[in-house]
Amino acid sequence: MDHISHSQSNSDLAFSRRLGRLIESYNAEALPTSENNMSNQADLQYEFLQSLATGKTLANVYLINGIRLSGYLVAFDTYAVMLESASGRQLVFKHAISTVMPGTGDRVTRSVPEAASNRVTASRA
Repeated sequence: MDHISHSQSNSDLAFSRRLGRLIESYNAEALPTSENNMSNQADLQYEFLQSLATGKTLANVYLINGIRLSGYLVAFDTYAVMLESASGRQLVFKHAISTVMPGTGDRVTRSVPEAASNRVTASRA
């Protein structure tokens, strides 16, 4: 981990702490019911994305077609997220996203044209 800056490590640690507090706040008593399911889901999504954006944490966004995008979340709304990387800003619509994960900082950010080579492939065993 020598190649990760000290500030990046601190940022990752701070994000992990915020995420831990967020998960604790959604304990068994606060699990969504049929009446408040949409409200709680929206709150959880908002808080998770907000913590990525304000913590300036590298994010890995996996699309439903298997492509991984990496960058810093700079903005989001009900329908889309905006990632910023070395190649510029990308607007990604939420309906195309399968997973969002905090990055580890050890991956190289790829530009959009190179993203096609980053598809997840399934092995046949």
